[in-house]
Amino acid sequence: MDLFTPIVTDDKQHDIFKLLINPALHAERNVITDWATGFTDRDNKFVKEFQTTFESSFLELYLHKILKEDNVNLNFSHHAPDFVGHKDGVNFCIEATIANPEQDGLPAYGFTESHKSFDIDFAEFNRKSIIRIANSIVAKSRKFKSSYSNLPHVIGKPFLLGLNSFDRPHSHFTGHRGIIAVLYGIYLNEEKAIAENLNYIPREKMDFVEKDNGAEIPLGFFTTPEYEHINAIIYNPYATWGKVRALAELSDTNKYCVFNAIYTRDDEMEESLIPDIHTGIIKEKYQESIFDGLYVFHNPFAKYPMPILFDDPLVSHMTIDEYGNLVERGTGKFLLSRSLICYDSQTLPAEYREAL
Repeated sequence: MDLFTPIVTDDKQHDIFKLLINPALHAERNVITDWATGFTDRDNKFVKEFQTTFESSFLELYLHKILKEDNVNLNFSHHAPDFVGHKDGVNFCIEATIANPEQDGLPAYGFTESHKSFDIDFAEFNRKSIIRIANSIVAKSRKFKSSYSNLPHVIGKPFLLGLNSFDRPHSHFTGHRGIIAVLYGIYLNEEKAIAENLNYIPREKMDFVEKDNGAEIPLGFFTTPEYEHINAIIYNPYATWGKVRALAELSDTNKYCVFNAIYTRDDEMEESLIPDIHTGIIKEKYQESIFDGLYVFHNPFAKYPMPILFDDPLVSHMTIDEYGNLVERGTGKFLLSRSLICYDSQTLPAEYREAL
């Protein structure tokens, strides 16, 4: 499958695709080509969608890569859902979806001056993120009930969603706050923690989120049997262009990229406000795994049992207990946040030059 030979005119190409086909970005193209190895374009539309809309196709390729890394056997003989897998004697299905921008909203790669300076109202940022994530899950839930649930290879099988947020500039910085609110009705109130100088992040019950028109969207999808048909949601807010840059081999083009990363401390998957912060890491010295930043949110009301996917120490598995308390499992140093700035040889700040 040739992803990078243009099959649509320049005016229809997605901005990130235009960036990728720059000859100098061969290392980044190699990463995506690797993710696509063995992937089957079943309806002969994937390449066009990759070149024109990009994000949803990008997520499918990321899911394909991590499923292969987890030794899942994939069956591409069915037209839908996106992935039909087999592991440990269990067949299951995964559908990919993304949170898109609101009508007339800026795309994930669009930036105004306020976004460049990161001058953002995080309470509002989180509210809108919660709305967009909820909408994407509801839409796929309806699709499952109206279509996928009637397919012979889906009936009686566990069903999962693979999700990522591309709903606004800096959308990846919502981290896991938005999706935890949607699935478990729990809001991690970082604004309050900072304002009151707390040494923990308050977990507040959140039953609904209010839309701009005042309508309320009920939250806590995984707190009742209503969504029992969705076993879990696979979510990595940092499966973005930054992930590609991080995984790419060192090249003349990316060697001036500088990474900032925030991790949990070793053997700690708690809401500590004192994370392990690493700043100003040049590309040559920065390391990241395909699994870094990956969450699996489990539904305690899931109808069908299935094996644990991505049983890797870098992956965070979350659910709630019988009392509605958030339960987290993960033994590795978890990637909470990652950002990067790419310079060239002329603009690279002096403090990084000695490290080259």
